[in-house]
Amino acid sequence: MPTIWIVSKERTLPETLGYHLQPLGRVWAGPPDRGQWKEAETPDLIVLIGADTPDDFADLESCLDFLAWVPRRRRAPQPTVYIEPSSGRPGAQLVQQLIDDRPLRVLGWPLEPDELVASASALLDQPIRPVSLRERSRRSWVTQRVELFYAGLDLPALRQAVDPRNAHRPVLLVGEPGTGRGILSHYIHQLAEPAREDLLVIPAASLASESELSPLERSAGRRVTVYFEGIDRVERGTQERLLQLLGSSGALELEPVRWIASVSRPRALIAPLRQLPWIRVDLPPLRERDDITALAQGLARLWSKRAAQPAELDPEALAALAAYAWPGNLRELEAVVDATLARAGGPTAGVEDVSIAFAPVSGEAAGELHRAGPSERAPAPLRGEPEPSRPSVEPEAPAPPAAEPEPGRSEPALADVIPPLAQEIREPMLALRTYANLLEQRPEDWAVRREFSKLVEHDLAQLEETVNRLERFASLKQVRPQAFDLANVVGMELERRGDKIRARSVVLLRELATEAPPVTLQEDRIRFAVGMLLDRALRMVPNGGELYVGTFYHPAIEGRAAQHRLLIRFHSPEEVLIGPEDGPGPSQPLEVVLSRALIEGVGGGFAVDASGAQDNLILIDLPS
Repeated sequence: MPTIWIVSKERTLPETLGYHLQPLGRVWAGPPDRGQWKEAETPDLIVLIGADTPDDFADLESCLDFLAWVPRRRRAPQPTVYIEPSSGRPGAQLVQQLIDDRPLRVLGWPLEPDELVASASALLDQPIRPVSLRERSRRSWVTQRVELFYAGLDLPALRQAVDPRNAHRPVLLVGEPGTGRGILSHYIHQLAEPAREDLLVIPAASLASESELSPLERSAGRRVTVYFEGIDRVERGTQERLLQLLGSSGALELEPVRWIASVSRPRALIAPLRQLPWIRVDLPPLRERDDITALAQGLARLWSKRAAQPAELDPEALAALAAYAWPGNLRELEAVVDATLARAGGPTAGVEDVSIAFAPVSGEAAGELHRAGPSERAPAPLRGEPEPSRPSVEPEAPAPPAAEPEPGRSEPALADVIPPLAQEIREPMLALRTYANLLEQRPEDWAVRREFSKLVEHDLAQLEETVNRLERFASLKQVRPQAFDLANVVGMELERRGDKIRARSVVLLRELATEAPPVTLQEDRIRFAVGMLLDRALRMVPNGGELYVGTFYHPAIEGRAAQHRLLIRFHSPEEVLIGPEDGPGPSQPLEVVLSRALIEGVGGGFAVDASGAQDNLILIDLPS
C-alpha cells in the first residue's frame, strides 16, 4: 500500500484531507519540519498545502526546502500535489516553474475533495516505466567493464562521485587517454543519484567552436549529465568561460545538471578552475599497474562468454602482455586480447598468437610481439623462436628498407573495386524490385505504398552517397604533405556524425591521444578515409550499440620509428567487415577497399579483423 505525506502548517485541513485520502494508502500528516518526519515511512506521494502569509513566498520557500530534503524510495522524485492558499498567491504558473523536477498537479481554492482524490489517484497510478532491454544491456556492459578494469584499484573518489550527498559536486577524471575516462563518465551518469536523463559529451574541439554550448541549450529544463572531454587542451579564454559555467551552477544542490570533466594534465588548467570543489578520480596508466595479468584473464573470460566458446591465455602469452608498456592503456590491451584469442587455433592462445602494434618488450618469455598485416591471417613465429620446420634458429637477415610510396599511388585495383561497388548497387535494386512487385499486387494497400516510398528515398540517398564517394576519391590530387593533429581530425569527423549517433542511441566511447605530436601526411586523404570508415561502422552498428574509436601514439624505440595508430571497434549482429574469401559477394565493403588504398598510398598500414562473431576491428598505422 502506498504512503502519502500531507505537509502543512495548519492542523485541521490535513486531518480532513487525510480522511478522504485514506482509501488510497497510509497517510502521514505534519508541518514542513524535518525533525517530525524522520520516523515516517518514505512517501510515494506528497500533498503540499500552501498557507496564507504576509509574504507570498515565505511558505513556498519552506515547501521547496522541504521537498529537496525528502528521502526517495527510488531514483525519481515523488509526484506531488500542491494546494494553493485561499488568496491564490503564489499562482499555479510560478509553482509549476519552481517544482520542476517531478510530476506535479496544482489545485486551486476552494478545494473539492473528489478532485483531490482523483489527482492523487492519477499520480499514484502513473506507471514507473521499466528500463528497456537495450538500456539494461548498455548499463550492464558499462558496469561489467568498470568492475573489471578497476577491480585491482582502490578508488574511494569514484564511490564519492555516485553518492547522492555529492550530487552537487563536479567530477574530474584525471588520466592518460585509454585509461577509461570516457567509460567512467557513463558509469557515474548511470549510477549517480538523483537520476539524469541524458549524458551529453562535449569534446575539447567543440568547446573552441561557436556552437560549444548548443547541447546545453537543447537540454534546458531537463536533468542531464554533461561530460567535458579534455578541458586541459583548450585555451585560457575557453577555460575562463567554463569556470563561469561550472562555478555559478556546479555547487547548487537543486541544479539539474551534473558536471564531469576529464584532463590528462591538471596543471594545464587555470588556477580558479583547478580550485573548484572537484571530486577528483585519479586513474593510473596501465604501465604503472601490477594487475595486467588479471586484467588480461578477465578480458579473456569476457571474450569467451561473448563468443560462446572456451578461451584462455597461456602463461607465456600472459607474460608477454605483462611486459609490454601499453601506451594505449586499457583500450589497447582489450583490443590486443580480443585479436589474440580470435587468432588462436584452439581454446588456448599462446605467445605465438599475441599480436600487437609495436615491440620488442622485455622479458625472456616475451621475445618480440608480432603484428599481422592485412593479408596475413596467421602470425609468423616470434623472432628468437625456431620455426616448426627448422631444427635451430638461423640469423635473421636485416629487413630491406621500406619502399617510398609512389606519388598519387592510391588507386585500388579495378578487380577490388567492382565487387563491392556491384554489391552497393545490387542490394537496393533487389529491395526496390521486391517492393515494386508487391505494390503491383496490392496497389490499394497504403502501408505498402508508404514503405515503398520510404525505401525509395533511403536507397536513392544511399546510391547517391556511393556515387559521391567515388567521385571524391577520383578527384583527390597529390598535394604536399602537411602537419596535422590526427586526434583532432578524428574528433571532428565524429562530431560531423553526431546527430546520427544520437538519433540511433549509439554509445560512443572515444580515447583520443590529443597530446601526440602531429602527423605529416596528406590530411584530406586521411580525413576522407576516416569518414568513410565511420560511415560504414554506423551502417553496421545496431541502434543502441557501442562504437569505440581511439588514437594512440607509439614513440620511437630502438629499431622502430615512431607511429600513430587509429583503432575503430564495434559489434554488428548481422554482418562483419570481412566476408568469406571463397563465397558469393565481395570480401570487404567499398568503404574499406577505398580507405585501404588511401592509407597504404601514403605509406601507412591497414588491417581489418573480425575478432569473433560479428566483432569488427579496424587498425590503421601511420608514420609520424
